[in-house]
Amino acid sequence: MKDKRIFEMVLFSSFTAIILIMALVPFLGYITFIPGFASLTIIHIPVIIGMMVLSFKYAMGLFTVFGLSSLLIAWIRPGGPVDYAFQNPLISVVPRILAGLLAYLVFLGLKKLITVPKYGKSLTFFTVSLIAILFMYFAGRGLSIQLGWNMDIIAPIMLVLASILVGLYYYLIEKNQASDTLFVPATFITTSLVHSLVVLVFLATVTVALPHPEIEGQMIWSTVPDYFGIAGSVIIYGSLGTSSLIEALLAVVIGSPIALAIRNYMKRDLV
Repeated sequence: MKDKRIFEMVLFSSFTAIILIMALVPFLGYITFIPGFASLTIIHIPVIIGMMVLSFKYAMGLFTVFGLSSLLIAWIRPGGPVDYAFQNPLISVVPRILAGLLAYLVFLGLKKLITVPKYGKSLTFFTVSLIAILFMYFAGRGLSIQLGWNMDIIAPIMLVLASILVGLYYYLIEKNQASDTLFVPATFITTSLVHSLVVLVFLATVTVALPHPEIEGQMIWSTVPDYFGIAGSVIIYGSLGTSSLIEALLAVVIGSPIALAIRNYMKRDLV
């Protein structure tokens, strides 16, 4: 296929099908480890891959499909009270579209940054490291403030987790010295964190309908932190430091080789 437009349409359709399959098959795209808590998602991986190999309109289309799949699953197969929050498009759809826009800007920025003469690689590594460390710090800080946990204990744990993420990225950039591809793992790390942050901010601040804790079949309007009390803070801030990290690690490990393979094919065989 020499026509890039046709190739993009086919690739967009393929990614859309993958997203829907992952969403509809239980425990494939949305994974519930602890009943009652929000599901861990890996659907962002094909979405970010698509963002890096398709044009802007198709990239935003994938993030919209991602949000709509989350809305659909929240209605047909909620895994716990938090999942009911995603029945509201302000939680499931709007944050994914906003995250897609921010992620695309991050993608373009990293793509430009890596091309800076002499210092592109170092600047990219510094940027990703700083984002990861700040992300983990504020997640730990939130847990400390909301739950009264000792920051002297939380900070080293968060630093270790951030070091794992940064170390993995360093390994990937050392393994692949091609300057035109080093931004790929950086994009997976930063955009995964951006997606998690945007969704969790909406989840923490938007009032949604959640199951009444005592009356079956009735709903009450509340934010997740108010609904769960202290446990709500654990869900929000704990997700920043746990599931968000896991999602970023999975994205960079699984997504990077796939994105690089598709980009190499497009560069070699498409005009």
